[in-house]
Amino acid sequence: MNDSTRIPRRGPKAAARRERMVAQFKRSGLSAYAFARQHALPYTTLIQWLKRSSPAPQDISFTEVELSPPSPEPLTLELGSHARLRLICSSQIPLAVQYHLANTNQLLGSERR
Repeated sequence: MNDSTRIPRRGPKAAARRERMVAQFKRSGLSAYAFARQHALPYTTLIQWLKRSSPAPQDISFTEVELSPPSPEPLTLELGSHARLRLICSSQIPLAVQYHLANTNQLLGSERR
């Protein structure tokens, strides 16, 4: 390989090549893998170049936002073939189960007679 075909790895020529390749990649619309393969460039090298070319984030700030609670959607709970309960919140489930068990015991008691 002669000096004219050698790919520069350091210095201003290498930096210019990196910038050119990154710009070309961004315009290409290809995935990083496909672009690297098409240009005989190691995928990890392209990823490193992309990370270096991204500007450092400036003053990141967060804002606290208050969200209104979601409106409760009724939950229909079917307990067997004869019992259907409409619950407004999940905390009512144990009460619904107790209700169902009490009614089931009453039904079983009346069937045994």
